[in-house]
Amino acid sequence: MLLQPDLKVLFTSGYTQNAIVHAGKLDDGVELLSKPYSRADLAAKVRHVLGTPGRALSSFNSARPAEHQGKAAELNILVVEDNELAREAVCELLLMLGHCPVAAGTATQALADVARHPFDVLLTDINLPDLSGIELAAQASSFCPGLSVIFASAEPVERDEIRSFAWFELQKPYTFEELQAVIRKVVEEADGR
Repeated sequence: MLLQPDLKVLFTSGYTQNAIVHAGKLDDGVELLSKPYSRADLAAKVRHVLGTPGRALSSFNSARPAEHQGKAAELNILVVEDNELAREAVCELLLMLGHCPVAAGTATQALADVARHPFDVLLTDINLPDLSGIELAAQASSFCPGLSVIFASAEPVERDEIRSFAWFELQKPYTFEELQAVIRKVVEEADGR
């Protein structure tokens, strides 16, 4: 904590008697998630510990070198993924990268979001329950000229189709670094237009 005073810490334990709980109260600045807990409990507690995205993001951005700030930190990204946990995780990663994600669980919800708000990037799964990600991208790009699309899928994207939008592929499962790299490619492509 002395080396990183802004470091957020969350303890998890099934046994807390007198370790960090004294007289029935947690020590100041200590956050605890008692075992057993669900994924939803963990996600909620992590969000609580990290604080509001704006605060966490501003401290993260201020520590970033100047060459990484600017346009890349301003991307509005629509994330369309029917798996709730995966969708939340991707949005958290995009926040860490300094972007503004909006989450949608279906293509129908995504199209409603696109009609209300302009996006720079659509990051979508291909296999959605109500419409393919490819068809979603085609419709969304008609609402948002210049929209870049990232197809995230375990299956390779067919490259023989002619598409009226710039698109990139992100093979599932992917790492944080791979997500960061594809976002960088999107920015470079947009700067070249």
